[in-house]
Amino acid sequence: MQVVLSPRFVLIEQGEVVFLTDRRGDEKIWPEDVFQPFPNWGFRPAAEHARRMARTARLKPEQREVVQRFCDSLPKTRDPGSSPDPPEIRRVDP
Repeated sequence: MQVVLSPRFVLIEQGEVVFLTDRRGDEKIWPEDVFQPFPNWGFRPAAEHARRMARTARLKPEQREVVQRFCDSLPKTRDPGSSPDPPEIRRVDP
């Protein structure tokens, strides 16, 4: 299933896997990937940007479930003793 979040970004569900993709390229964007989809949105995890895009998109209930699965797959916490890996930051040029 494909869920169009904006004219440029689409969530793609392949079996149990859900990822975001930019229509301008074929690269998969995962929920924890930090990027800037539009110039004034700032750098945040893809799950947060997908949630924001979904607020204004006209989606059916089953499409909203796919968005929710993508957003819920963002790791919420880490083990207290572990050192966090630095996020991979990518710029998606408009």
